[in-house]
Amino acid sequence: ALLFTPLVMLSTSSSIQKFFPLFEKHKRHPLLSLSISIIIFGSVFFIPLFFIFKKSVLPNMPSYAKGNEAELFFNFILPITVLYAFINFFFSYSSIFKKIAIPAFFQVSNKFFTPIIVLLYFLSVIDTHMSVYVLIGCYLFALLGMIIYLFRRNRIHWTNPFQSFKVVRAKDY
Repeated sequence: ALLFTPLVMLSTSSSIQKFFPLFEKHKRHPLLSLSISIIIFGSVFFIPLFFIFKKSVLPNMPSYAKGNEAELFFNFILPITVLYAFINFFFSYSSIFKKIAIPAFFQVSNKFFTPIIVLLYFLSVIDTHMSVYVLIGCYLFALLGMIIYLFRRNRIHWTNPFQSFKVVRAKDY
């Protein structure tokens, strides 16, 4: 999932950092809306690529990694990729405002939760399927935590994303 994240993000993290200074004077700047729209587009664009990739990878997996279980777990790459893309974007967005302590916690929270999930699995508290669902829940927790943090700091406003092109040419973006 981490390898596919740049495909979904389509360079929005670096673009928002590069072009944000041009939008600082706007109270409700459309650059955030444009970036989120691009990530949504990247996610939709990634879905067919994911299934094409899946059809070519699954048959070539080692024998111990084949079967219905492998296909089921392979499907979890998709939501984790999209969640991780948004987590990385919102971390990059929050760094523009020089507020990174709490967003950094949310960005790396999966590194704290993963060992706990593995431990619960080895102690037979949760099974394999539940461990994957809990892991996805941890990514969702991180994303929601960042969104709530930025919303409370009055940093999330939705406007018409195409208004960004009044300030920055689409070609430059």
